Amino acid sequence: MILEKKTALEHETKESLDELEQREITINQSVEIALVKVEETKKVALKVLKRARSDDEYGEVDNSEGLLMEMKSLCLKMDSGRFWRFVTGRKKELESLRAQMSLALAECVDPAWS
Repeated sequence: MILEKKTALEHETKESLDELEQREITINQSVEIALVKVEETKKVALKVLKRARSDDEYGEVDNSEGLLMEMKSLCLKMDSGRFWRFVTGRKKELESLRAQMSLALAECVDPAWS
């Protein structure tokens, strides 16, 4: 009887340790995914900042990738006023802006900005 209880407890302990190990693996994978996302965002932000011109408030962009990068930059900076002025000042690129806006807004730390 004692031997059976000991065996049962060892089995439960092994199951618990296996579960904890699986959780640890899952957490490590989640952290790695988050780190990759942070690194990608950092690269985009640095690329945008390097391309920004100090003499042009909005940064001159000539294609949809440039529009996306500028909008992401404004979203990362949480600068809603400049974002709004950027979007409303580009009526010729309206279709491209619409297509890229959700991608840019996904970069916001807090999308409910004022």
